Amino acid sequence: MPKPLCSFPSCSRPLHDRKSGLCKAHRKQQCKNTPLRPLGWRRGPNQVVVEGDIAWLILTNLSGDEVARTCVDLSDLVVIQQHRWALRDKNSCYVISNSAKARYLHRFLLLPVDGKEVDHWDGDKLNNRRCNLQIVEPGANRQNVLMQENGPRGVYRRGPKRWVGQVSRQGKTHYTRACETKEEAVAAVKALRSLLLAHVNEERHEI
Repeated sequence: MPKPLCSFPSCSRPLHDRKSGLCKAHRKQQCKNTPLRPLGWRRGPNQVVVEGDIAWLILTNLSGDEVARTCVDLSDLVVIQQHRWALRDKNSCYVISNSAKARYLHRFLLLPVDGKEVDHWDGDKLNNRRCNLQIVEPGANRQNVLMQENGPRGVYRRGPKRWVGQVSRQGKTHYTRACETKEEAVAAVKALRSLLLAHVNEERHEI
């Protein structure tokens, strides 16, 4: 007479608990009050949603709940699914592999040489399509940091009726002329950034 098996779909492990009808591993999941999931799901590839030439990888937490999605080119999906991917932590949107040697998804795709960095052109670290990634010199990522909390990036009041813009490059600070309005200073600092910073993306600094 064959031994009874776990009642969870596609599970071929022997029955452990007759009351629940589950194997030992699935019974352990049940006792933790977590949703029952196929064994080894953390090591398998991410679930994928395909939209045209874009593939969305579903990123989950340790409980298997979806926490975010990252988009990649459909043509890269076969290589990407050699690993399982997750968020680095709640404060960082970089996507890293759950393999023995963690790797960033954007670096995994472009394979920059040592000393080079990969920049997300639109600032969205979950947008890992090749058209949004570029290899840059060290420090170039910082050219596209977000706006400061109290106003447009690099624009400050100088005195009661003047505004000035400033841009830092290679440890040196460059200033715009003094402007009568904040709007004039914003335009001036944008022009200065475009002149001094090769990888700046002004669309990320709109007011």
